[in-house]
Order: sequence, then C-alpha cells, then structure tokens
Amino acid sequence: MEPILDEADLNDAELYDAELYELTHCGNEGDKEFYARLGGPGRDVLELGCGAGRVGMPMLCSGVRYVGLDDHPGMLDRFAAKLAANKELARRAELVRARMQNFRLDRKFDLIIAPYNVLFCLLTKKDLVDCLETVHAHLGAGGRFAFDVYHLLEDEVEEEGIEDDDEPEIIAHLTDGIRAIDVLEMDFVDWKNRRIDARYIYCIQEGDRLIEKAYTIEHRFWLRGELESVLRKVGFAVDEAYGDFFDDRLEPESEQLAVVAKKA
Repeated sequence: MEPILDEADLNDAELYDAELYELTHCGNEGDKEFYARLGGPGRDVLELGCGAGRVGMPMLCSGVRYVGLDDHPGMLDRFAAKLAANKELARRAELVRARMQNFRLDRKFDLIIAPYNVLFCLLTKKDLVDCLETVHAHLGAGGRFAFDVYHLLEDEVEEEGIEDDDEPEIIAHLTDGIRAIDVLEMDFVDWKNRRIDARYIYCIQEGDRLIEKAYTIEHRFWLRGELESVLRKVGFAVDEAYGDFFDDRLEPESEQLAVVAKKA
C-alpha cells in the first residue's frame, strides 16, 4: 500500500528516524484499548499522527474503516509494510501523508482520534485552532473527537524560566535482534513559552561499529482549560474527560488527560 500524498506543502528536513522512534515510543498503558473501544465494526475512523500503526492496527482489528494521517514518510512506510502483511485489514485501511493543521479529505468520519500527545506537536495557537477546525469539518453529525495529552496544571507552569538537563539521561536499553541500542534523553523546558523539546541520542552497537544518531522532537504543551476553550470555540462539547485510559475520573494529580468531545 502506497500512502496518498496530500497537496499540502510538506518539508522533509530534520525528520526523525522512524525505526528508532517506533522502538522508543510505546505509548501509555491502556491507550490502544481505550481508542479501540471508541471504534467498532463499520465505523469510519481517522487517526491524526498515526505513525507506524501502533494504535491504528488495533483499531482495524476492532472492525473499523480506517484512515491514518501523518506527515512523516518513514512512519507511513512502516505502517504500510504492516498492512501489506495483512490483506484483510488492508482492505479497510488508507494512509494519507498530510499535516494535521490543514488536511483535506473528501469524506466524513464517525470518530477522529489524536493519541499520545499528538496535539502537543502543534506549536502555536493558530496551529491548534486550524487543526481543531479541520477536525470539526471532517466529522459527520454527532461525530466524536478523542485525544490524550499529559495533564498539566496551571500552577505547574507559572514559573517563568528555562530548565535544561545538564547531562543526557539513559531512558532505555533496546535491541532489535541485531543491534544493541542505548537511548538517552535531554529535555529543554521553557515554561514561559510552554515549550518542552526532547533531544534523543541513540548509541547503536552493530557488530564492531558504534553509531550515534540524534534528533529533537518539539512540543508545546496545552493546558486542559486552553484545549477546552478552543474546542468550544470551533463547535465541540466535551462529553468525557478521564485521568487515564481505564475510564477513571480526572483528578488534579492525574498524569494523563483523555478527552472525548462531540461535534455540537
């Protein structure tokens, strides 16, 4: 399956390594099942930031008709390879390369999802508004939009300053059966501008060779109040808000914020 290329301007500069990203980022406990429960046989589902299919493959197994959207060609290639190995799921799947701020698809969906902090990749208020307006336009009557982000409180981000990790911290020891990979992370936090940029460094031992690769993922963290305000502005009503992926009540100390909003 070849991903469809949207007409939007896409810049491949500074793309992270898709294989290393997939090895490192495994999501949060229960998130795949949470989104699969929102789907169901025969429903039309669009996933923003679908990556290599970590959430999309279980969604397809729940019986949905699925579209995965991402602007990283390497991630889409890895997803396409998984679909190529499962013809039954591939018949109900389509992959599109586009930006989530301004994609244009000639169809409506019952459910649109943005798992695993995807909305934190929207670095400006305009990007956030454009994305949610586009989501709203692509939902059918009564359609739902579900997403999750880290749950941050206002008093946690009041400090105006910059915090940088002085030294990279080892966060994982990985292997793909051929290579041994140490993953190190350095975070650059600018509370005033609501930025958390994560620098990942990979030390890859492949036989007698030691290879180092690095990339940075930029994030702009959005608070619950900011997200709900924009949701209401573009025409959503927040139906449900959880503190994890097991339908537990959202509390101030909850680390996750999982939201299901309905098109008004």
